[in-house]
Amino acid sequence: MSNPQKNKDAEPPSTELTTPAKGIVAKNPVGWTMSQAEHENVVRARVPDELQEAVIWLGMFLTSRCQNSKARLRHIAKDAGFSQSLDYFTQVLDGRYFIYNPNLGAKGRANIAAMVEALQEWDRRKQNTALVNFAATSLYEGIINYITAKRVLDTVCKWGAIIGHNGLGKSTALQKFKDDNNHKQTVYIEAPTARTLTDLQFKLCECYNIVNRRITRKEMERELRDNISESKTIIIDNAQRLWNRANQQDQMCLNWLQEIQDDTKCTIILSWTPVSDMHKAMSDENVLHLRQFVGRIGGLEEFHILPEKIPAEDVKLIARESFLLHPALWTEHKEALLKLARGPYNLRPFCLALQKARRRATAAESKYIEAEHLVLPATA
Repeated sequence: MSNPQKNKDAEPPSTELTTPAKGIVAKNPVGWTMSQAEHENVVRARVPDELQEAVIWLGMFLTSRCQNSKARLRHIAKDAGFSQSLDYFTQVLDGRYFIYNPNLGAKGRANIAAMVEALQEWDRRKQNTALVNFAATSLYEGIINYITAKRVLDTVCKWGAIIGHNGLGKSTALQKFKDDNNHKQTVYIEAPTARTLTDLQFKLCECYNIVNRRITRKEMERELRDNISESKTIIIDNAQRLWNRANQQDQMCLNWLQEIQDDTKCTIILSWTPVSDMHKAMSDENVLHLRQFVGRIGGLEEFHILPEKIPAEDVKLIARESFLLHPALWTEHKEALLKLARGPYNLRPFCLALQKARRRATAAESKYIEAEHLVLPATA
């Protein structure tokens, strides 16, 4: 991989310009204040076609992984082998780099693409810090296939409901889907515990980089709608927190989401637990005021309900692929590992035990978790 620092046509020109392009600020702050929709519009207008998706991803990465700090972005890029100035990142992100360099050569464009690819690889490694590999379990594949079907533009029912107990890997699967589809297309939030519409809107605004400016609530909602379209997907995990238990007739958060979906035709995926009041109400066909909402999902048969316990083959896959458990150890400790993974707390105790074993194996410079690294709790 070539380093753009070594290529002259990848070096950004000075931002001290005597005649900057009309409407473009000559100097940008270290922070990032452009909303997702604004950034996409700028990129479509100023960035060459073959680099547009890369630069849009870079803006998403700046917002979601760098907390809008270009200094943080610069630091991560340097770790990935690409040492550039803050001005360079500013100009690439807002498109000025391509205005100032209308005849940017193939080498300069390739350097930008290579830098983004390196950052994407850094992001993938960061997501799997505790794991060696991500295991695409049958539970994960089922969730991904369900969301993918709901995202098809001409799908009649673009609402989705994923129901499963805590500890099955539901949230991990949803976040993985978001990470794999975050070219401005998919956002993921945990439902706010406060249960208020304001908190829900604020969390969504954070995803689209709207909240870091002084704007009124009305302006915030308008900008939020500007950032959502029929190609976008909103995933809200632990949606049972949005449920108004005091007055089931007054579901302000769900009503607002329904309005947003009607207006923008986006896809909305809610996940909740089967023991929640929300699930009991949604599953009762006699609750008349929820029939329209359930109908938008496609009826009760369109709920994606996860098994009560994770399948045995999924447990094996996680142990073997995610933590590199030696195959012989799986055979020897299969029953104990399954008992741990399918106990009252589901996967979490299982993953904790294997994470500790993985760290011992790494410290011993062993590729696999061997017998001396694996210590199972007495309850297993």
